[in-house]
Amino acid sequence: MKMVKQNILKSRNNKVRKFTAGFFVMIMVLASVSAISLFATPAKAGTFMDSTVGTFENNRSISKTVFAQGETIYGCGNTGRNGLMRLRIRDQNNMVVHISDEVDGNEVSTNWTLPLDAQVGEWDIQIQYHWIIWWTIRTAHFYVGFEANPVLPTSCDVDIVLMVDSSDSLNLGDLQDIKKAAFESFVDPLLSSTQTNIGIIDFDSYVMSSLAPTNDSLDIKNAIDSIGHISDIEYTNWDVAISKANSMLGDDDIIVIITDGTPTLPLGKAISAAIAAANAAKNNGIRIISIGIEGHGILRGEININNLKAISGSNVSTVPPDTISVNTDVITCDISDLDNVLFNLTSLLFSRNIVVQKFIDGEPAKDWEFTAEITGGMVKPPYGFTDDTGSILFNVVINPGETTAYVNITETMQNGYSFVSAVALVCSERIMADDGIDSLHSIPVIRNRCPIKCIFNNTVNYPPIFKNSTPVNSSLDQEPSFVWSIDIEDPDGDNFNWTVECSNGQLNSINCDSNGTKELSISGLDHDTEYIVWVNATDNYTATRKWFTFKTREKIIPDTPDNFTASANGRFQMNLTWTDDGGNCTYIEWNATENWSRGAGIEIYSDKGASYQHMELDNGIQYMVVQYD
Repeated sequence: MKMVKQNILKSRNNKVRKFTAGFFVMIMVLASVSAISLFATPAKAGTFMDSTVGTFENNRSISKTVFAQGETIYGCGNTGRNGLMRLRIRDQNNMVVHISDEVDGNEVSTNWTLPLDAQVGEWDIQIQYHWIIWWTIRTAHFYVGFEANPVLPTSCDVDIVLMVDSSDSLNLGDLQDIKKAAFESFVDPLLSSTQTNIGIIDFDSYVMSSLAPTNDSLDIKNAIDSIGHISDIEYTNWDVAISKANSMLGDDDIIVIITDGTPTLPLGKAISAAIAAANAAKNNGIRIISIGIEGHGILRGEININNLKAISGSNVSTVPPDTISVNTDVITCDISDLDNVLFNLTSLLFSRNIVVQKFIDGEPAKDWEFTAEITGGMVKPPYGFTDDTGSILFNVVINPGETTAYVNITETMQNGYSFVSAVALVCSERIMADDGIDSLHSIPVIRNRCPIKCIFNNTVNYPPIFKNSTPVNSSLDQEPSFVWSIDIEDPDGDNFNWTVECSNGQLNSINCDSNGTKELSISGLDHDTEYIVWVNATDNYTATRKWFTFKTREKIIPDTPDNFTASANGRFQMNLTWTDDGGNCTYIEWNATENWSRGAGIEIYSDKGASYQHMELDNGIQYMVVQYD
């Protein structure tokens, strides 16, 4: 104001200009204040206190916060008041990737399928309200992507870390049951029969204690006994516990986590941090098996299977009634069944099992059938098919009083493939190889020895190829007698069996033959007739079948040559002469019958010439001779 006053004293014109400018500034300030007030109206405290937004299962009644690439996200939001609203989804870089249709009401929903190349990380879904512009009212987070669980290791020297959740979701009675089952049904059986090392992690808000993998039974028991509550309020932090276990293990090792399935730390990103830690462990080749139990502590909650699947995998076994398999990622059970679950898991990991793995040209092969036969025990199942990982597990029970059983493993061959090799391994050492056929015989299964891994390798087999048929297919004017031929080649160099058969009944075949030209001598065919030739070749893995046709020429009935004579020469010979027909072929037939149709007699001559001596005749018999060109 002081500057304005000075300007007024200097000039009246200046006074008008400055007054106008000041008035304009005042209007702009008031307009800005009004606009701020106007635009801020929807976001006043308490206006949307009842708003909600989240992601759900496909029935939109069960909350879900972890999604895999290619999976459909179902979002739903409520603003608590009527108006124009929408949902939008942002990726881990806060880039908007989806906006729902606008709805005029108080609730909005959407579904959107994640791209297969969606980046792993924490995403969010937001509900927005429109009042002059779009206002974000509430945001919820979810996690995209998790790594596949590595296959179950079968080596003898595998290390295992047993992680026990000792947070306030479990009471002291729960922890006592867990500790008892952990040692008696898990640690003790493993240490007594395998070369396994076992580590222990007790965690709640933090890693409270840890023991690196060891085979010292006393150290392990002391570590388990020390698990318990320490502070008044203890939360659940999967992130730090899994990261700690990852630092203690390596490739082909195992993490077994016992928890209720609901991490609470770090605040706001408990599950996303846990998934990131689990992904890191899986990338190191560590398989994670989650056991979900419902505790009875002060912070108890239902088992969250989605969270357990997010850190382990999608294969869930609920015990009972399910049984644990080699593909099980998540196990859910009542705490009273934990001892049975851990014992069955021990049996699965290190009992007398035979794990069969099937590969086609180095890649795991699904849906291949294998059969197991046993002497000295029982085997279950007696047959089965490989899963998505190319694996099938046979469980062997040795007869009481015996130490060894013997098992035959045989694969059922499929068309289009050939057998390459098979080998049986114990602790990566070969104990048996195939004998050139698609099976392993008398595999010794011994008590208190590590599982046996059988690896079967096959390759894509290409069928024999047919080339260069002579005469060509559908040929015409073939002679009544000729040699039909075809080239047969096997691209893999396998020996093969082949057959060439004509529809007149004549055939030729050879077994265990190699590449080359295959022939069939055909004779006695009718004139002006179509015939079929069938060709079949099989190399014991694949077969090729094809048929070809040809047609014989019409019957030739030319005129009789000039000056044809027949005179006896002694008792057993007849001399025949005629005039040469310019180099054309002459045909002569004879018969003991006076009259016959041409072609019905016995042919004695077919050549280019002018004479023929017909000998070895029977004395006293009259012979009739006919000649034609």
